[in-house]
Amino acid sequence: MTTHPFQIINEGNNWDILVALKDGKTLDELKKTGINFTQKQIEVLQALNFIDKHGEKYKTLITIINAKEANEIRATTKEIARKIVPIIQSDFSFFLKSLKVQGYENNIYSVFFSYIMDNFVWDRFDAKKTIPNQDLSVEKPIWNGVIWFIYPKRKFSCGTNSSSEENITVAVNWSDTSKLSLTQIVDNEAMLKDFKKNKKITDTVNIRKLKKYDICDINGNLKVPFLKKDSTNNFYICCNKIADKIFNYLVTEVDFSSIEKKYNIQSKGDAIVILYHDIMWDILDIMEENGQIKKPIAFSHPDMAKPSDFKDLFLIYEE
Repeated sequence: MTTHPFQIINEGNNWDILVALKDGKTLDELKKTGINFTQKQIEVLQALNFIDKHGEKYKTLITIINAKEANEIRATTKEIARKIVPIIQSDFSFFLKSLKVQGYENNIYSVFFSYIMDNFVWDRFDAKKTIPNQDLSVEKPIWNGVIWFIYPKRKFSCGTNSSSEENITVAVNWSDTSKLSLTQIVDNEAMLKDFKKNKKITDTVNIRKLKKYDICDINGNLKVPFLKKDSTNNFYICCNKIADKIFNYLVTEVDFSSIEKKYNIQSKGDAIVILYHDIMWDILDIMEENGQIKKPIAFSHPDMAKPSDFKDLFLIYEE
């Protein structure tokens, strides 16, 4: 079972050690800071590639961005997002209209984020090998993702939880502000196997669970977007065009190498991963300010959200 790095970072005083080693210290210098540590701790952090040794000095490999740096980076990402929004405008208008016609107006925010920006665009980064390979290896047997800390946190951010069965994926847009999560309502694997075989939910237990959230009707028919992988489908083509435009702008117009060096980020690929998260959220913020999209109630007013509002965050798609 893969151990998430935050489990280790939050264990004991590992976080204090990582922050203290941000600019590099010998173990004697680390002791003088008053931080208690064991040789075993240092070895574990080094084995996980959280720290590295150069000569006698140990240095944190995790990118830690302070408040001043965060303000600078977020000013940069907001400017990038402001330039991207008009580039995708015409395609987004078709995207918007298509979902409205299908009765999925309340899912626009989540489909745009979780299907296009947090899915298709990452696929393009992976395909072009512009971001680090996250596969586990002999050298990195436990974790090989990009880890970073940036503070203060944004007022709002969101992500995607997903689960796949062969070529079918269920995805849920989530946020710290939302009190709803995918895992609390249904057995994802069983539901996806059922849906893949029958094109609807037939298991009575899952129908009952999903119906509570208005995700399916009493007969197991989905009431949320099911997005097919079809190169002849205009909606699918449109989503890919939006992803292409976002990706192409980022790789041709943004100097991630200079950002990597300025903020002491481990690699250009890591810089892309770190900044693209904020760029996605900035695009959402700008489009919301423009009145082009609207946050789901589960995000904007989580205390007022009903179980049926979970449906606005939910989508299923073919890989």
